[in-house]
Amino acid sequence: MRGMDELGSSHVQRVVVRNNLFEDVDGRYGDGYGRFLMMSRGTIDVKVEHNTVWHTGGVMFAGGEPHLGFVFRDNLLKLGGSGITGHARAPGNDTIKFYFPGGEFRRNVLIGLPEEPYPGNNFYPRTPEAVGFVDLARGNYRLLPSSKYKRAATDGKDIGCDFDELDAALEWYGGSAAGRTQGAR
Repeated sequence: MRGMDELGSSHVQRVVVRNNLFEDVDGRYGDGYGRFLMMSRGTIDVKVEHNTVWHTGGVMFAGGEPHLGFVFRDNLLKLGGSGITGHARAPGNDTIKFYFPGGEFRRNVLIGLPEEPYPGNNFYPRTPEAVGFVDLARGNYRLLPSSKYKRAATDGKDIGCDFDELDAALEWYGGSAAGRTQGAR
């Protein structure tokens, strides 16, 4: 996400990325290196909430100016690659403090153990199997009733995508994710 328009005259502001399932975010496509987010040139009031992401690279890379009012909460993804990193910064807290000053990073499930310090009030299961998905092998990323991340989000919902809402939106648009996402609730 570029933080400014092409003329460099205005910052990107008030963007919400909420309740999505992103699959196959892979470094073989494009130039994002399999990262979920690429943040540059400073943004203002960007919220990334309740997303489930399967990617091959790090979570995000930041550069340029700091991003103000950034919120990253209730997401479920792999820590992978270099995790959350920024230009000339160490992964984890060093990048977050520099590029996202005062930002909110909480109640995320980041699969894999971080090598560098990351914010508290997040979860770091060692493997995808430890999360408690309905059927990981078949791409059903709903959480089992026994998952410790069930109803553990900041709003009391499941961490990650709300698949009931996603299914309803897809039906409204004439499609369905029912074959992939229905199951234990």
